[in-house]
Amino acid sequence: MGLTFLGLTTGPFRVPSKVSGDPVGTNPDTVRVEVMNPTHTDLEAEFFADFGTEPGSPLTHVTPSGVITFPADSLTTLQVPVTFIPGQVVRVSMTGDVRTNGTLLEVEVIGLRSSDNMNEPTMFFRHHDLFPTNNITSPTLAGAPSSNRQWIISK
Repeated sequence: MGLTFLGLTTGPFRVPSKVSGDPVGTNPDTVRVEVMNPTHTDLEAEFFADFGTEPGSPLTHVTPSGVITFPADSLTTLQVPVTFIPGQVVRVSMTGDVRTNGTLLEVEVIGLRSSDNMNEPTMFFRHHDLFPTNNITSPTLAGAPSSNRQWIISK
């Protein structure tokens, strides 16, 4: 069992077989996280992503981002470095300078199709959609299975 941290999470959500409203399209395959720091102080957070495909099977944990510093008055985009497939269940969580009331970092999680950046409404979480959790496990500390991919950061 890993260490737990207090933070925010999307809770689990399923990757649909196609982007909603696109009758001939393909599935969303990317999860991006937009992080806005509207304060006058540099803030820090760490992000986690877990996903699974079959009930009863162990989750795969994306290697944690490590603590990321978000400069004051900035917007940063993170991308989960996994190509998702229909039917997978995904959960994005974060810990650090994040609060449910948005007084520090403000976070938005977006599922989209990378070929045309079309958003999937069932994979869209505004900051006020995130909820507090004490159940964030750091796979690097827990020895849990994890992918060898790091989060992609663009500022």
